[in-house]
Amino acid sequence: MRRYAEIALRTLGFVAIAALLFRVWPRAAQMDNATVQVRFSNASMSDTSGLSAVRELLPLVTSSRAIGAVDAERASSAASLSSASLLRMHFPLATIPPRSARYAISALANSFATVSWTDSTNAKGLAISATSSADPKSRVLVSVTGAPGSMLVSDNGGVLDSINFGPGPSASNGSLSAASTAALLLLRTGSPLTSQQNGSFASITSPQIPVVRRLLVYARPGWESKFVIAALEEAGWSVDGSLPIAPRVVVKVGDPRSLDTNRYAAAIIVDSGVVTAATLVKFVRQGGGVVISGDALKDRALAAIASVRVTGVRNAVPGGLLTPQPTSGLEMLRVAVAADAIVLQRDPGSLPAITVRRVAGGRVAGAMFPESWRRRMEGNADGADDHREYWTGLVRAVAHMSFPSSRDTSPASLDFDAAPYASLVAALGLPAAMPSTLTTGISTSSQAADSRFNAILLAVALTALLAEWLLRRLRGAR
Repeated sequence: MRRYAEIALRTLGFVAIAALLFRVWPRAAQMDNATVQVRFSNASMSDTSGLSAVRELLPLVTSSRAIGAVDAERASSAASLSSASLLRMHFPLATIPPRSARYAISALANSFATVSWTDSTNAKGLAISATSSADPKSRVLVSVTGAPGSMLVSDNGGVLDSINFGPGPSASNGSLSAASTAALLLLRTGSPLTSQQNGSFASITSPQIPVVRRLLVYARPGWESKFVIAALEEAGWSVDGSLPIAPRVVVKVGDPRSLDTNRYAAAIIVDSGVVTAATLVKFVRQGGGVVISGDALKDRALAAIASVRVTGVRNAVPGGLLTPQPTSGLEMLRVAVAADAIVLQRDPGSLPAITVRRVAGGRVAGAMFPESWRRRMEGNADGADDHREYWTGLVRAVAHMSFPSSRDTSPASLDFDAAPYASLVAALGLPAAMPSTLTTGISTSSQAADSRFNAILLAVALTALLAEWLLRRLRGAR
């Protein structure tokens, strides 16, 4: 009986070894001996180690949790594997892979394989950018792009804000359009910024802190000039003012000096006849910003740099300041916008309310409300905040910014992924539908299952042969 058990164990061990060799040997021979075509532009060359390189890259690609499975098939049949052309591989992506995995897939696409992918990320167009704002509070203007749905914007300290992109207009095939964009004005924290949507991430380093300079207001004494200066000082700006009240009498606010970008970020002109055009032109050519508001837009001497030409006046709507559209309660200039100017804001009647124009190295904004102070003094409970934000927004649109000469260019400071979806499309092309026929499936789960089964076969072979050897020793046989 013991002899029969030895024969059975020996047979089981040999069968397990044969099965293991049958599973492993043909695959290794195919991978090592196959020839693939590596195409460079219009030329081609043979590389007998190409499939081995593919085998080395696949673990890096499939290690990403973004890749649910990797489906691959040979461009030719297994019978002619020795003359096989490129591999065909398809990646169904649940999230945008990290940069290392994208590089690995791109290496496959550029060298050893024809690669396609299916977009199941729900993060189409995901991107983030951040620019320093001309703001004494050192705020950062963050622009984010993503697919319809919710998005979180965070830094190393946690979530800063959330955005819900509504569905866009329908595309020609009836699906929702790709991406929406939103802008946030956030206080600077100094740490990297990240936008997250459906498990995909885009990140960017915090922009450099600008040098914030003063503002210079040219106006005549009155309600408008008084509250313009007050609003800007409340927002944190250091303001100088030059307010003439007679040919040789000027009321000064702060310490007004010659208009120069070494001292001033922007000049605000509220009334006509208070500053020469030559002074503003010189300042703008240095890169400075100018805001021309209200009656100053009627000054013909400033027409050369103004972004608009006044054509009339739209009267204020009585009681409009207390409505949900408070600008309707302000008198407003009707203007013709210069061809090279951009309209930043319109009033409820679609008339241009704020315009901006590039002049030489600087920018010139036009503001069409001659008596914006009424929004602060006669408006609703939010009138003061709205008036302050109106003027700080005008200054942000044109203010000159300069940065310290030193800038961190170390590899760590550049290790960010601002537009991962665009990078993915650039590397692999536009997404495609899942192929209907695939001869071979390779995935992290199937690879793990194969490895476990091979390990079981090896364990069975070793256990059977060891047991057979022990039985032989126990009965005294060698």
